[in-house]
Amino acid sequence: QAKKWKASIRMVEPVRMPIGRWLDGGVRRSRAAAGGDEDRGGGRGGGRGGSGRGRGRPRSESYISEDRKRLGYEIIRVQWSVDRCAVCDDDRDFDFDQLVTCEGCAISVHQSCYGIPEIPDDAVGWLCAACEHTGGVVSETPLCCLCPVEGGALKPTTKPGRWCHSACCQWIPETTVLDVDTMQPIDQIDTIQRERWELLCTVCKQRHGAKIQCDHPGCYLAYHPLCARASGLFMEARLGEDDGEDDGGAAP
Repeated sequence: QAKKWKASIRMVEPVRMPIGRWLDGGVRRSRAAAGGDEDRGGGRGGGRGGSGRGRGRPRSESYISEDRKRLGYEIIRVQWSVDRCAVCDDDRDFDFDQLVTCEGCAISVHQSCYGIPEIPDDAVGWLCAACEHTGGVVSETPLCCLCPVEGGALKPTTKPGRWCHSACCQWIPETTVLDVDTMQPIDQIDTIQRERWELLCTVCKQRHGAKIQCDHPGCYLAYHPLCARASGLFMEARLGEDDGEDDGGAAP
C-alpha cells in the first residue's frame, strides 16, 4: 500500500483528484492557464459554466453566462452515472472489458467503448480525453458538436476544435472513427445528411445537432441519441443484415 499513497490521498481542490495526478499534471495546468480561449473546445465560443464538478479556477459566472448566450441553443444537463458506461449505457463490468472512471469528470466507460487498450494504473488515475485536453479543468470541457447534452464521454473529431460524444458517433450512421483501438478521432461529420441537422428533437425541442428517428414503421419522431436515452426511450443497436454495418433504432 505504500506504493499507492499518491492514489489514496485525494485533493480537496481540484475535486476528487489523486495527489499523484496533481503532482504529475503541473505542465498541463500551466498550459491550460496560459492558453486561455485558444485551447478550449469548439462549438461554444468559449468555456462552459460547469456541472457542479468544476476544478481548477473557473471563470466568473457572468462571463460564462455571456458565452452560453452566444451558443444559440440551450445546454442540456443529464446525470451521468458512475456505475454505467457513458457510451453504451451498460452497467456490466467484465474482466476483459472493465469500466474505467475518469478522475476529473467522474464519467465511466468500458475499455472497448472508449478505446482504452490497457487498464490505467490506480496509483496515477485516469483522465478522459476531454479532461486531458483541458488539463483537468472540468469547467472548460468542450461541448459535443452533434447534440446539446453537456459532459459525457467525449472524443476529438477530425474538425479542428470540435468534439463529439462517443455515443453520438455510435448512433449517427454517417460518423466513424479513424483508429478503432483508441476510438478517435471521430470522422465524417461533414457527411451527415442535411435532414438530420434540420429535424426537431422531440425531447429537448431543439434543432441543434444531428438526430436519429424512431424505428417503428410509420413513426418519424426525431431525437438526439442522448436525449432519447435520458428520457427513457427504448434504444437497441443491431447489426445490419445486408451491409454488415451497425444499425439501430429508438422507440417510445
